[in-house]
Amino acid sequence: MAVAITLVLGGLANGALYFLMASGLTLIFGLLRVVNFAHGGFFVWGAYVGTFLLATVHNLAVAW
Repeated sequence: MAVAITLVLGGLANGALYFLMASGLTLIFGLLRVVNFAHGGFFVWGAYVGTFLLATVHNLAVAW
């Protein structure tokens, strides 16, 4: 049962991240009519910094 809860929460977290990225791209494209590829770069940069903090501090609250 605990594995199912973990999978559901992980899926919701991934869905929330996908929603944030898609809504940002849609907002920028809808207003400016320009595809902004920097969104992907900022997302990868944030993931790298979070992973680095998690590896060095070993505390998930600090990494988030």
